[in-house]
Amino acid sequence: MVESSRREGSQSSVTRTLRTSVTDPLRCSFLPPEATGLPGKLGLTMCPGRRQHAISGIRRRSALAADLDRLAEVEGVNVLVTLVEDDELERLGASNLRAWAERQRMDVLRLAIPDAGIPSVGDARRLVRGPEFVDGVG
Repeated sequence: MVESSRREGSQSSVTRTLRTSVTDPLRCSFLPPEATGLPGKLGLTMCPGRRQHAISGIRRRSALAADLDRLAEVEGVNVLVTLVEDDELERLGASNLRAWAERQRMDVLRLAIPDAGIPSVGDARRLVRGPEFVDGVG
């Protein structure tokens, strides 16, 4: 959905784009299995249920349940790993991510990393080795 408006007294128009779970369904990009050495697929996607207004003018108003349904049913996701900190989950409108993912019968693993940060090698290894690293989300 594209909305356009004109500022009063201005010759230029401002175009803003609204992206939703319907107009822009959540997709997962998977690494090739030989690149990970893991028994399953490893993919990356933006935070499900994301609600954000970017500096670029793009607004994202996703529905958490719809995004998780798509990840499970279309992308085949059964384990959700979140790298997002609590305050960022709040800002994105996804503070109840864990509860909704569990309703979708997904296991939820968590390694909260500061925005634009990277995990330690040890934390990353523990994360992919098993559920003993599970931490609560929402």
